[in-house]
Amino acid sequence: KAGFEWGYLLYLPKDIDTSERLPILFTMNNSGPASSVEEMEKNTLEEVTYNRSIYIFPDTLKVPMIMPLVIRPEEGNLDPHNFNRVAFLSQDKQYKRLDLQVLAMVKDARKQLKKRGIKTHKKILIAGYSAAGSFGEHLTFLHPDKVLAAATCGHLYPTFPLKEKDGIALFFPIGAYDVKQVTGKDFDKKNWLKVPILHTNGKIDYNDPMPWEVMIPEERNLILDVYGYGKTAVERWEFAKKLLEATAPNVQTHTYPNMEHAPVLKDMVKFLEVHKNGGPLKPIKLTDTSDRTPPLPIYVSALYWGQEAPIKTEREYLGDN
Repeated sequence: KAGFEWGYLLYLPKDIDTSERLPILFTMNNSGPASSVEEMEKNTLEEVTYNRSIYIFPDTLKVPMIMPLVIRPEEGNLDPHNFNRVAFLSQDKQYKRLDLQVLAMVKDARKQLKKRGIKTHKKILIAGYSAAGSFGEHLTFLHPDKVLAAATCGHLYPTFPLKEKDGIALFFPIGAYDVKQVTGKDFDKKNWLKVPILHTNGKIDYNDPMPWEVMIPEERNLILDVYGYGKTAVERWEFAKKLLEATAPNVQTHTYPNMEHAPVLKDMVKFLEVHKNGGPLKPIKLTDTSDRTPPLPIYVSALYWGQEAPIKTEREYLGDN
């Protein structure tokens, strides 16, 4: 009745200031595929119990955190954790307009917090890595009037604030072409340009969804048409980065050298801390990872997934280690 089909977790850090209005921090669950709701909830609870890094955001910012409990089916190309095109278009009651369901969860969470004497800001903060970063970016794109700031990383294909490029229609989540057709409201570019967004990736992040089932052929073909054929995942990210820099002055982008598919949490927290009250983008100084030693598994997984990884570098690294 409250407008959402799933449960959610609500976390309160210690020693929060109840004298001022606090923004709620939103992050999507990213517990992987599951065969049942029970399995998904078990996996998510284990993740938030044992992966303590997730608490760096609410504990440092001293704000409540909300995490939906949404299942990602084991079969098929529906991926609600990253809110891919199939999820965006879904008419299934459980998955239909997950963006609106999340906003309804936030509204409900405000009521729960109010009972505890905690006043909340009408806008939220967003943090997310990998699929959860993708969901956070898509939520910001569709509802910029509800977001103070967003820090995302580890997803190679951002949504561009364009309806078309070079005569090619950019449908969501690549662009804004069919946002009005699906949601009934046009892309709110004016408000989106007011939201400070951090979007970063690692230079050796080969976690490319292009070959995976979750990216439907229509979306894959559009990316190839726009980004260009024959490019590696990292080269496509660099293309996206340049296009964002040219069209989105509210987005700070960065490529971390020697960083695989992993978040630089301190930078994400720092960005949200600087933009905790909204306002225009204030670019932050980001961590230099050039002295980081890349872990062996990322190279093995890059080759395993069939990516066009720089083989010469692979051989040199494997030979040295």
